[in-house]
Amino acid sequence: MNIDTTLDHLREFVGHFNQIRDVQFEHPDTVPYPLDSDEGIAYLLIVASVNQGTAAEGVRDFVRSLHEILGDDLLRFCDLPHDRKAQALALPKPSNWKISSELPQILNSVTQLIQVTQRHGGLVHRGRQQTDTVAAVEKLATNIAWMGNKPTGARKKAWMFMRWMVRPYPDIGIWNPPLNTADLRVPLDVNTGKAFLDLYKKTPLLARIKAKGIEFEKEGDALASTASNVESVTAIARWLFPDDPARVDYALFCYGRRFGRGEDRHRCWKIVGCYQCPIKELMNCPGKT
Repeated sequence: MNIDTTLDHLREFVGHFNQIRDVQFEHPDTVPYPLDSDEGIAYLLIVASVNQGTAAEGVRDFVRSLHEILGDDLLRFCDLPHDRKAQALALPKPSNWKISSELPQILNSVTQLIQVTQRHGGLVHRGRQQTDTVAAVEKLATNIAWMGNKPTGARKKAWMFMRWMVRPYPDIGIWNPPLNTADLRVPLDVNTGKAFLDLYKKTPLLARIKAKGIEFEKEGDALASTASNVESVTAIARWLFPDDPARVDYALFCYGRRFGRGEDRHRCWKIVGCYQCPIKELMNCPGKT
């Protein structure tokens, strides 16, 4: 299979996800506010801020449980009395969640940013005043704890939130315009990282990757969570969709976790079907057994 055919097969695979909404807002009742409202965006910013170290469904259910306890006060978590915060955070959490002990700091910082933004017109208005996608990510990453303060990091959570805000359906696209899908980066997590490593190791894209001087930084057998790797995977994604590189994100996320944690309906074999998967042979994937 040559490179052009490989790219065609990948585009076909990604096309199966054109109507698949993110697990964090897949159903009308997943988010307790309209998705295009200040409150809806604030809620999803909270979701993004803690979307780390466990299955996406665990994050979704945890934040929804927080909202059931606190209601609208979740968006003002930073202003709540200590005992009310402690009571809310005593609810069950995903097992072995790496950031459990950091939740107070994360929730305080993200809701402080939400409150400041509300005083200056709200997240819809302020987002539509941004003209630079990278600068917008920088603001999120440096103002929210554990969002990616170091510029050398992947800033996955910030880029994921920007994908939601800038890409049109099945994402939300509330900040587009003025922000543009062409300026997005692929949010790099362990699942998308697995997919890009398979593209590198198992497909004819290897020759072009090497010819273009694209390199990956490894951490053990996985892609390291670095800004350099984000640029590398985004460069490859632009071969598929030059004006919308982040379009590959959810499809490759569902591929990368096809045998991992999470609900079956967000695995590639459930959405595409192994029998008709255009990349099954390409990726030397055994399929669902």
